[in-house]
Amino acid sequence: MTNKHNIEIDSLRAIAVIFVIFYHLKLKIFEFSFFNGGFVGVDIFIVISGYVITNIFFKNNFSYLNFFERRLRRLFPALIFLIFVVSFFAYFYLLPQHFFRFGQSIISNLIFLSNFLFWFQSDYWDYEIFTKPLLHTWTISLEIQFYIFIALIFFLFKKKSFKILFIIFLISFLLLFFKNLFVFKINLKELYLDNYFLIFSRLWEFIFGSLISIYLNSKKKIIYLKKSNYLKNLGLLLIFLSLFLIQSPRDYPNFQTLIPTAGTALILIYNNDNNSNFILQNRILAYLGKMSYSLYLWHFPILIFFLYNFNFDLNNFQNLLILILTFCISFLSYNYVEIPFFKKNILSRKNFFIFLLLSNLILAIIGYLIIKNHLNSHVTSKYNKISKEFPNYNFLKKIKTNDYLKNQFTKSDKIKILICGDSHGKDLTKALQYNSDLNKIYEFEYHFFIKCLKNEPIMKFNSADYIFVSIQIEGKNYHTYSDIKSLKNIISSKYNKQFVIIGATPEFQTDQDLLLNYLSINTLNKNEISKNISNINNFFYKNIRKHIFTVNKNLENLSKELDVLFLNKFDYICEINKKECFAFDKYEKKNFYDYSHYTNSGILFFGEKIFETGWLKLN
Repeated sequence: MTNKHNIEIDSLRAIAVIFVIFYHLKLKIFEFSFFNGGFVGVDIFIVISGYVITNIFFKNNFSYLNFFERRLRRLFPALIFLIFVVSFFAYFYLLPQHFFRFGQSIISNLIFLSNFLFWFQSDYWDYEIFTKPLLHTWTISLEIQFYIFIALIFFLFKKKSFKILFIIFLISFLLLFFKNLFVFKINLKELYLDNYFLIFSRLWEFIFGSLISIYLNSKKKIIYLKKSNYLKNLGLLLIFLSLFLIQSPRDYPNFQTLIPTAGTALILIYNNDNNSNFILQNRILAYLGKMSYSLYLWHFPILIFFLYNFNFDLNNFQNLLILILTFCISFLSYNYVEIPFFKKNILSRKNFFIFLLLSNLILAIIGYLIIKNHLNSHVTSKYNKISKEFPNYNFLKKIKTNDYLKNQFTKSDKIKILICGDSHGKDLTKALQYNSDLNKIYEFEYHFFIKCLKNEPIMKFNSADYIFVSIQIEGKNYHTYSDIKSLKNIISSKYNKQFVIIGATPEFQTDQDLLLNYLSINTLNKNEISKNISNINNFFYKNIRKHIFTVNKNLENLSKELDVLFLNKFDYICEINKKECFAFDKYEKKNFYDYSHYTNSGILFFGEKIFETGWLKLN
């Protein structure tokens, strides 16, 4: 491969890492998010990796021992350095429960299974991801799993590698369309073969790059050079279009993943000396591409610790600081860790493996001590003290809420309301169902919003007088305004029912429990809570995530566009004129157990508020 080829591949890596970084930062330009689809940068990386790694097997002096040594030199020194540095800051910043999970992530990285750990702990889109500074390392475990796979394929089927890989490619890709046929349960956690984190859904992307490599290294290859520049430009166009065409990571990867992967494939196939591209041969992009591994490694933990430091709400200036700091640290990591270990081979093979063994052993001990609670985070003692002082608030414990929902629809003359929602819609349903005054007039039932979109609850649709949609836009399930329009079209065309849009639930800037945050900042005893109710309520209001106001404004505008009723949850959860949100019920029991969801007392309290305020104004 010529230097020109390397420049273009490095530039492609730079584009991929820029997509990912800007996606995580959620950067907006003039209030428009250009990088909602930035997660496709991972797909670009994967295809490049499949191509580059497979090329190695065609070198004349190839050996399997040398292959794995070079791969470990490429990935592990920078990763080990990162984990040591992040461990130091995690000790000072992370809450006890998050520090425990951090210990688990250290161990999982050392055994190349961090992607399985993070799959088991949560979905990639949960807000909880912003408490995991090593979450992004799932791709490194994925990468190493592919190394093992591709090495086995070439060791066992070298002469038939193309045919074998092509068959596996087809199987891996087609499984995405039949995911519901293959569902496994592991400790009550459902494993779908299209899971974002796991090798099952990503293998076809790696193999896509591998097949290109095998084809280009074959004697039978045919490349139409006359049109190669046009096709390379088409590849770039597909990659940039994917930023706008792929807006939701829900159920991803899927058939849309073909857009960025096909674009990457075209660039790799037509990456030759007979054409040029001013974007891919940009020297600045190429240099960023060389640093892409360090940029990828460092941007996410820096973001996480900034979020902790600035109460989980960043402005553009702070995002700019993250970018500058990421570049500076990545520059040092690339020049003083990556290059010495990978390109200059500063350690002999024997000494390198000794270094790996010792450093991994130290990290394994640190991880073990954290998991066994022999090493606690710096804030543990403070939080434990508050937890003991206020045992009734169940801080640092998983709170069980009453999850029972009744099937209320009967043949009575009561007004029947079906709520299509997410977990916040479920909270609303519980608040409505558990209020006896409301139940004299209405009957309420709940159904998952995604299933409502699929027109599944036909009998409930037929029975209901009103259909409420209550979801968080771009929340855990990554619902969109277009989803609401789609449901409205279903209801209007098939059922002719009244449609109501419910505003988003206030979300607070906290990773765990905002009341706990308040008590850690303001030293209060149990007897002082009642005197500070107004201050605490004001603290909750000040810590509402600002984007929720924008979301509700957009939902209200959407209701006008669709000519339907809009009901705002702020009308019963907060008192906007006082700039307060209700943190407690009348018995000083807390209403929220995390960043937004209701406790059992919150369910009852907000049910009363809905009735008292006459919030259900359906006429």
